[in-house]
Amino acid sequence: MNVIIICGGREVKDIAALREQAQAYIERRVHPSTLIMTGGARGTDALVNRIALEMGRQPIIIPANWEGHSSRRIAGYERNKLMLTIAQAIANQLGGKVKVVAFPGDKGTPMMVQLAHDSHVPYETIGWTFSPR
Repeated sequence: MNVIIICGGREVKDIAALREQAQAYIERRVHPSTLIMTGGARGTDALVNRIALEMGRQPIIIPANWEGHSSRRIAGYERNKLMLTIAQAIANQLGGKVKVVAFPGDKGTPMMVQLAHDSHVPYETIGWTFSPR
């Protein structure tokens, strides 16, 4: 079973446009048996969760432990690492693959894509360009 991590920014300027893009992506490019995973944040994550539920799919939501860390940056980083680890474990156990799809976002989005890049996990950016470190 494949797992797709869909991420993006918390501050979305045009929610209608993002909804259209994300819904079209899921409808056209994400097989119905693929698990959809997000970080459970407001903005893109919340929208993708809503779209998945509207399509009859149950997203896997991995929220950050904001209270458990002294820094918001560490909490977000740890959550992103955990998402990738869980997605890889599910895919490995069920004979699938993992992919990260990233809509435009702030610091956490490129961090998620960098983690995917460093782990040799395929990724796709929509509406922005990623430059690996």
